[in-house]
Amino acid sequence: MNYIETDLTALDSPHQSFSVPTPNRPPLYCPDSNCEKRFGRQQELNRHIIALHLPDWIYCPYSSCSWRGHRVEDFKDHLEKWNCGLLPTKEHYEIYNTKLVLSWISENGMSIYAVAWHALRFVEQKARELGKLEEWENLWG
Repeated sequence: MNYIETDLTALDSPHQSFSVPTPNRPPLYCPDSNCEKRFGRQQELNRHIIALHLPDWIYCPYSSCSWRGHRVEDFKDHLEKWNCGLLPTKEHYEIYNTKLVLSWISENGMSIYAVAWHALRFVEQKARELGKLEEWENLWG
């Protein structure tokens, strides 16, 4: 029986992970050939890809703010800490659609490098739309 790898030091965190038996299910490997990470569930793999292999997809839409990130929870914390305002709807903070770009990997077999390149073009396009090309000089975030 296979077990999902866990980080037992994180059990006190709100984002806990646990060992769960996964009978006869092979691990999922990161599609980046330079990355040796493996995962027990597609959701974990997707979170890894978004966090480490794709540019930030969330931005703070309030005009004077340059914050960007890849987790909605971090965005909520940012809004509260810096009094930027209420949580806007997704269409007002999404730089690009992560489900769409992840589907290019899982359904279309596109390489992680090609997907990252396209995601960077989405970031560049959004930066142009918002007039934040200089602020977002590092397109990765």
